[in-house]
Amino acid sequence: MSKLGYAAVVVYSLLFQSAFQDRRYEKGKYEYRRDCGGTTTWSHKALADTLGMGKKKVLESVDALLDNAFIQLVGLIPSSK
Repeated sequence: MSKLGYAAVVVYSLLFQSAFQDRRYEKGKYEYRRDCGGTTTWSHKALADTLGMGKKKVLESVDALLDNAFIQLVGLIPSSK
């Protein structure tokens, strides 16, 4: 992963931590989903603001992570823009 650059490592770290903390409702109680790492929902703008990076760099990092199969896209949520 380090071959993808510093920005990709930072983006992946934030997504990994966020997904690790994902909780799903199952059988009457909340449980950590450690079997699959959980899911997370971040916009590119939120990632850029949280990490103090430009949106273009975040988009390039996310694309690199997707292309190299470090992350997967489950679905898209449409926005007003």
